Amino acid sequence: MLKTIHILFLFFLCQAAFSNIAHIEIDKVREIQLANGTSYELMKGKLFFEIDPAAPDNAIIIDLSLAPINDNGLVEFSSDFELLRPSNATDGNNILVADILNRGSRRVIRYFNFASNYDSSIGPLNLGDEFLMNHGFSILSVGWQFDVPNNTALLRSYVPAVELTSEQIMESVVRSDFLVDRVTERHTLGDRLHFAYPVTKDHVQFATLTRRDLYTDVRDEVNPSLWQFINDPDESEQSYLSGPDDYNAVIIEGGFQPGQVYEVVYRSHRTAIAGLGLAAIRDANLYFKENLYFDRPGDLQGSATVIAFGDSQSGRTLRTYLHDGFNVREDQMVFDGVMIHLGANARGGFNQRFAQASRAVDRNYNYPADQFPFSDQEIIDPKTSLFSGLLSAYHADHIPKIFYTNSSTEYWRSPAYLIHTSPDRTADVDSLSSSRIFQFSGTQHVPSGSLNLQSNTNIAFGNNAKYQWFLRAFVIAMKDWLLEGDEPPVAIFPNLDSGTLVRAESIQMPEDLNILPNKNINHGFGLNYGDNFLTHGVPVIEPPSYEVDYPLMVSAVDHNGNEVGGLLPWEVAVPLATYTGWVPGNPKSSIGMVIPFVAIDSDNGIDNIPDLYNSEEAYINEVSQYLDVLIGGGYVLSEDKVSMIREAEMLWAILGR
Repeated sequence: MLKTIHILFLFFLCQAAFSNIAHIEIDKVREIQLANGTSYELMKGKLFFEIDPAAPDNAIIIDLSLAPINDNGLVEFSSDFELLRPSNATDGNNILVADILNRGSRRVIRYFNFASNYDSSIGPLNLGDEFLMNHGFSILSVGWQFDVPNNTALLRSYVPAVELTSEQIMESVVRSDFLVDRVTERHTLGDRLHFAYPVTKDHVQFATLTRRDLYTDVRDEVNPSLWQFINDPDESEQSYLSGPDDYNAVIIEGGFQPGQVYEVVYRSHRTAIAGLGLAAIRDANLYFKENLYFDRPGDLQGSATVIAFGDSQSGRTLRTYLHDGFNVREDQMVFDGVMIHLGANARGGFNQRFAQASRAVDRNYNYPADQFPFSDQEIIDPKTSLFSGLLSAYHADHIPKIFYTNSSTEYWRSPAYLIHTSPDRTADVDSLSSSRIFQFSGTQHVPSGSLNLQSNTNIAFGNNAKYQWFLRAFVIAMKDWLLEGDEPPVAIFPNLDSGTLVRAESIQMPEDLNILPNKNINHGFGLNYGDNFLTHGVPVIEPPSYEVDYPLMVSAVDHNGNEVGGLLPWEVAVPLATYTGWVPGNPKSSIGMVIPFVAIDSDNGIDNIPDLYNSEEAYINEVSQYLDVLIGGGYVLSEDKVSMIREAEMLWAILGR
């Protein structure tokens, strides 16, 4: 049962030491009745911030000195937010989960509650199996990315855009790369409908357009007579960044062609103070940590514990947020625990001039990502002799508990191994005692919802091995680690000492599979954007030059082609098929494959199902025994065993014939 109240409340807050929030505007409240008889309250509104540009904790925000200030000398900005909390504080566990949004989209409920339906105006339409609610968690979603598309379903930040001086225009550059899947007359300079930085018309002569077949190929510059900038009136891509006369798109004679990587480098006169989005994450969570029931002081349960979760882009956001020093303000730690999922080794363009937060490794090239340091343990970079770690910005008593989790895909398309291996690939690197690292072997970036076998090959392009069972156990383990001091599960990932971490080029899949990784295997690169980028977040060299090559290292495989180096889902540990986090045609793809054993006429060591399990009962028994091992180690929850057994029975019906 849902009850929605359309209301406008303004909460004006005194500027207490813990708050940079000037006031809170609430425009919708919805009550959601749960199956267990309790109810949750979903609140939607906007947070209005005022921060001091001279405060030492804000010095980490790139270009903050360019932002306009109000009469009190403070920089103003705002963010959309949603707060999902128990209607009665006594029904909660006083733990706030910070949902680090992915391109404006909510992630936590999708992963932990297996829910995917979202109302375009208010947020979650359903809470799935209500897992997080049954355990009493609250969830805070704060818009941090300013340039998400104009879509009311997305949460965003509203940060100042500033005009650059002539000198600043000439000292920095913008780059936009893109691919098309069909002949296209025009293309925006933004990424997937995200706002584009406008082209400075007085400096069009400095712009270049190049194309190449593969990202590793030499760029071929397109003759300036064949292309030009235009002003595209498409309202879905318009924003306060671009004026009515600004160029924000490009056209080319004959159209942009599929199979080509296009790249535009140009100068812009306007940038956004994107790092304020990370400050929004910091300040909002710090406020609600102390004021989870801010509008009902009588329900205050004391300071909440905050666990942040981010996946893929927002996992890289968390790595950037931690590295840059945002997790402490005025000697107060914001996130007590952090779950960085699918963040690989990377950071990103979230706190820099001309930040383009949307750019990702599966469809963009050479944007800030593979930047030392990678591991949370402080080590020496052989290239620069820099001694640093991901958490070097913090004193020991301000380091949060962290889970780093990655699918197989992160190792195959990014040098994810760098979070636990030295940059020269000669030694394993121990993480801090406050961290745990897990690779979910044989899984793809985000598991497919179903197993879709192609009729002509009997192979599924899209891997449905589900690692969410691990994540559910880990959020409970994080809670117990923070509140009770219980040691979390032991880390499991491929490593050099055991011989389970190997060069991607060396992987030999079983001959009968008749399928191999693409020869054009993606590498990671330490990129040079100029010295001013490292010191002031200002890109000077675009495209960047390659400073270091990080060849991919991945988990070794067994005689079935299944990975052996990480934490194995039951589908991979008790296999009916070969599971991969990659497909042969695209080394940067987000998907993997499922190759059923029944589709293979094996003469070369691949297991046949009758040799493995002489009946469905024998198969289910092995799955059950393996799940008991996982439960004993804290890797899955006993409450989820029945559901996993049910999934195993359904999988046998498809692959066990």
